[in-house]
Amino acid sequence: MRSAALGLRFLLELALLAALAFWGFTTPDGALLRILLGVGAPVLAAAAWGTFLSPRATLRVPGPLLVILEMALFAVAAIALNAAGQQALAIALAIAAVAQRVTLSILGVPAGRPHRRALNHSLSRTARIASRRVSPSRRRR
Repeated sequence: MRSAALGLRFLLELALLAALAFWGFTTPDGALLRILLGVGAPVLAAAAWGTFLSPRATLRVPGPLLVILEMALFAVAAIALNAAGQQALAIALAIAAVAQRVTLSILGVPAGRPHRRALNHSLSRTARIASRRVSPSRRRR
């Protein structure tokens, strides 16, 4: 169940990027601005996601702030879809984003943190490294 929920989260992240790209490429302004928004908006969202929300985020922020950032990014994508005239898709994206966050919380997967398997792998690697070290009293003379 957890793997399916994480897979859905990944698909929703892709939908977020697609929504921003769709909005950017369908703005009524000039072609250069459409290209800039169509490429730039998803790149900025992906950079924010990678910096704050991904399991390997470079900046760690407290859990409640992670949820707020995650929902804010999905809200921006839903608003962008609505602005592009896709009200039904905007509502569907917003509902799906909230539903996946609630589902992941119920399954014990906090926002922006690695799931248990990745955490266990990291801990077992640390334990292996620590076991290689020998205390000074046990060294051979």
